[in-house]
This record gives sequence, C-alpha cells and structure tokens, in this order.
Amino acid sequence: MDRTGLWKDRFKQLPKNTPLTEEGCYQTTDTTRAEILCLTEKISILAKDKRPLLKPPKGQPSSKRRRIDNHHEQEPISKLDHLQFKEHEIHTRPDGIDTVGPEQHLSDIIKELGIANNEEQLRALRIIAEHFMFGLEEQLFLYIAGVGGAGKSFIIKAVVEFFRRCGASERMMLSAPTGCAAVLIDGFTIHALTFLPKKDKEKTGSRTAELNKIWKNIQYLVIDEISMVSANLLAEICARLNEACGERTVGTEMLFGKINVIVLGDIGQLRPVRSPSLFAHELVDQITPNIRETCTGVNALYGAWIWREIKKVVILRKNFRAQQDPEYTNLLARVRLGMAWDGMTSMTELQQGNGRNYKDSDFITLHNRQLQGLSKQDRKKFEDAPIICSTKVVRDLINRQLTLNHAMHHNRTMHDYHSRDSFNGLPLNDSLQQKTWQIRSSETKDWVGKLPLSIGMKVMVTENVALKARVVNGAEGILREIHYTIDEKGRRFADCAYVEIPDSNIAMHPKGKDWVPIIPMPSKFEYEGSFRIGRKQLPLLPAYAYTDYKSQGKSLKKVIVDLKGAKSLQSLYVMISRATSLESMAVLRNFKPTTLYSRLGQDFRDEFTRLEKLNSHTKTEFEHRHSTEAIAMEESEMMY
Repeated sequence: MDRTGLWKDRFKQLPKNTPLTEEGCYQTTDTTRAEILCLTEKISILAKDKRPLLKPPKGQPSSKRRRIDNHHEQEPISKLDHLQFKEHEIHTRPDGIDTVGPEQHLSDIIKELGIANNEEQLRALRIIAEHFMFGLEEQLFLYIAGVGGAGKSFIIKAVVEFFRRCGASERMMLSAPTGCAAVLIDGFTIHALTFLPKKDKEKTGSRTAELNKIWKNIQYLVIDEISMVSANLLAEICARLNEACGERTVGTEMLFGKINVIVLGDIGQLRPVRSPSLFAHELVDQITPNIRETCTGVNALYGAWIWREIKKVVILRKNFRAQQDPEYTNLLARVRLGMAWDGMTSMTELQQGNGRNYKDSDFITLHNRQLQGLSKQDRKKFEDAPIICSTKVVRDLINRQLTLNHAMHHNRTMHDYHSRDSFNGLPLNDSLQQKTWQIRSSETKDWVGKLPLSIGMKVMVTENVALKARVVNGAEGILREIHYTIDEKGRRFADCAYVEIPDSNIAMHPKGKDWVPIIPMPSKFEYEGSFRIGRKQLPLLPAYAYTDYKSQGKSLKKVIVDLKGAKSLQSLYVMISRATSLESMAVLRNFKPTTLYSRLGQDFRDEFTRLEKLNSHTKTEFEHRHSTEAIAMEESEMMY
C-alpha cells in the first residue's frame, strides 16, 4: 500500500507492548465544566472583536473601547516581518497637517526599502502615495498583480508605513477574504467589515449605522487575495460600502461609496468556490439565460462589470520567494500560463523567461521529485512537510493515518471525538446519529462527525475564532490538552481543547500564553436534500494534509504535493507554487502529464491579455506624467 515510504519514514514504530499514555486527556468534571463555561464567554467576546476599534464619543474615556487587552492592538508596521524601518517621529500641527511633508516620507521609505531598483514596486507605491499627496478627486481603482512571492504584501506594508508617517493611518483599511490572509497583512476580513453574508433577520437601519461608524473616515480600502473574491462578493462589497457612505455618493455614480480601492493577488490561481470568478466567460462573453434572469446572476454580472472598471494595473514580475532557484521560477511561470515545456520542441521566448531552465521537460522535472524515487536521506527532509491534495476525501484519509502514526510514535492513543448532532433542536436517535457521523466532510463543510485527535499532534483551526489573536480559519498549532465527556457506550465528546498557536498571546492557560481554548461551535448542513442537521463540534482538523484551496497564500519551506489528484491546471499550479524551490517540493505519487500540458482556459487567456494591456497603458501614463513633471521642474529652475 505504501510504495512512497511516506508512512514508514515519517513515524517510526515503537517496541511492542509499550504502555500508552493518556496525559493531556481529561474527563470533564463539574469544576472543569464551570471553567469551560467561563472560557466560552471570554472566547465569545474575542470572537466579536473582529472589526476596527472605533474611537469613543467625546467625553468617554478610552478604557470604554471594545478591546480585551492591549496586546491585541495592531502593531506598527516597523515591527513586522523583515521590514525594518528607521524610527520616525510623526510631526503634525494641532489641525493634523503633516509638517515634514509626504514627499519626504515617501522618499525615505523608497530609500529604506530599496524600492528604487524595482520599477514595478516603485510604480505601484507612487501611484497610491501620489493620489493621496495630491488629493486627487478621481477615484483610484488599482490592481497590483503578481505571483506568490512577487512582493505584493511588501507593497502593502510600505503603503501602510507611508500613511502612518503622514499621520493618516485612520484613512486606510486593510482587508482580505479569509482570516489567514487578513492576519498576514494585519487587517480584517472583508466579510466582517461589510457585515456579509447577509442575515435573514438583519435590521437594515442598525446595520447601516454600524457600517457608517466603520467607514466614515476611510478613504482607501485594500483587498488582498482578490482571486478568492467572486463576482457576487465584489458586487455585495460595493453595495455595502455605498450603503455605509451614502452621503458621499449623493448625485454621483461612484462605486464603493467613493472610497479608493486597491486590490492585490494572482488571478492565475484557483477559481472561487461555487461562484463565478470576476472574469468568468459566462459573465463576459457567453451570458446565459440563467445568468440574465436570476438575481444571483444579475448580481454576478454587476460584479464582473465593477472588476472591469479597474483600469490601472501594475504587474510585479520578479518572484522573490523562489529567487534562489531561477529555473524553478521559470517552470512555475510556464505552468501558470498553460505553456509547460514538453522537452521536444524549442522553447519560445515566453517559455524561456529569464533564460535559465532545466534540461529536462517540465513533466520529467516534476516526475523525478516523486518520494519513492528520492534517496532515504532526501526523503527524511520531508518528514514534517504538509501534504497538499485536491479533494477532502484524500485529505481526510491521509490525516487519519498520520494522526494514528503520530500517536503510535509518541506512545499515545488516538481517539475519535464525536459531534453532537440534532434536528429541530432535539438530539438524533442513535440509528440516525450513526449515519450522520459517517457523512463526508465535503458535505458538512469540514464539521466532521468523528474527529481523530491525539495530544501533541498538528491541528488546523477551521473557523475565525479570534482574528486579533491570530486564531483564524487556516491557523495551525499543536494540540496540548482535551477535556471531554464520555457516554454509556464509551464514545468521547470534546468539551474543550487547548491548542498552542504561536504569537496568539491569549493567556488563558497557566502552562502557556499561546495555549488557546477551542470550544465546540454550532453549524448546520443538509442531509439527504431535505433535512437541516445541527452539529456541534470542535472547529479543528488534523493539519498533516490540506486541500489546494486551503494552501492558497501559503509559502512553505517543505511541501509534498499530490499532483495525481489535480483537477485543473490552476490546482496543479497552486500546489507546486507553495514551494520556494524544486528541492523543497516532493511529489506524493505517480501522475500523468495530461493536466500539466492541458490548455489554459479561454477566460484566463483573455484576462491575462487584457491585464497586460492595462499594465502597459498604466506604465506609459505614469512615465509620461513623471517626465512632464521633470521637464517642468527643470524649466522652473532655469528661470530662477
């Protein structure tokens, strides 16, 4: 069964008759139940803290602000990642006007980051900064495109620092469609900022008031990972911002409540789930009756139209993530464009890229990275590497096996922790409960009926529990403790789990400030097409394997990919582009070249062509404006 050697190498077997330990697993008592209830209240408060901190009304002390503790405040950009800015005092007059000068701040940032030598990054930064500095009335719609590792987040952080030094941080909002992506840029989820998705019993008046509080001072909105935003979602975001900023748009036809919008991402990745992409053919060239005659379809058409209103485009060309392996960078670029090299024909200029390429075809190059073909020493390097696959069925099988192997290797037990299911608020009878526990995770939106867990294993959070504490959908950690109830048949039901998540600083357990309490959460799913089943379960999954969709936006030091299961060219591209080099990527099992050499979809080809034209136009316009300004400055100096 295990021809790859994956299970055998990853966790070595213990000697027979080794006694197993249950350390970290505790049966819930009346005392711990009361403690869990208290934790539930604290977690619910943290969960509500998912939107910007609003300034209190005049006369109200700042201590009344809605915040749990100081360590959840947004850190200044100077402390984040590799961006080490010089300390700058913000000089402002009492009326808030910057006395040093935005142009000087911009020049300092460009110098400190070395952006002057990267024309695309420089152009993107200056377009945003100059729009703010000159107070331009024209609404800014800018798309900063680029593959993973091209420096898009780098630009976001530079822009944030520019606004900070200008004393205008409160005028910019950072957002992303997922919790993980929002955490990476120290922002918020766009859903939380716009109160999406819509609720059945939502009160429009109170919602509008809340929206207005959030957006009344905002002039610039950043949306990262735009490839995950569907046409429908973009239309809904626009509608909510128009609602929030209605006074600004009276008598105008401006979008997004007249807020300037900067979007970033790589549209060459996977399409949004169960919803048309921003450039889907059925919204652009092949509009069907189903699209024209339904509310959802018309809304998607509007979203696609909004997307095409973005006329300014900057494409970041350089891949910093894989720069130590230029051959691999070229391979990724070819696969993304549906131009993988077959090794028999001469490379086109576009396929050659930077001129450094592997001697073998792209298929042979990837095929040679199969685990079973690697030496034992090389295979050992991937012992802790996550596995990316395309289906939840494969993911769940791998996760269960590796959870069991982890338990055996560490002299522990693996237990299934069952969900509590109900219908119309009443518990299911045992016969029906047994059936619902067997339903696949793809049908229950990852709320699994039987959750395999073992103390010390890797787990992934599947819900946005506490955004500012970095406990979000996709966050990974180590399972440290479980409190559970056991029924008369010996089945376990989790009441609380403690997961150690780096830098969460949640401080709710004496053993560690990063030990986060995870409480069972409610959800619902369809059963046999006509029943809505309620389910209460820990929002956790084993984190040894995850799907291609879940891997988007991640940069992994080591990764194993299941290319055999890739359903599309975009799926294959997303999998292999998580690696920083060819040597840091291994292929799980044998695969056929069909998907690798498949033709890129027409909608992708058309959109890439359109964006290239807009990028060229934006570049020409930018260079013309700056050359004109330079000439004007020279003439002015000559006059004096």
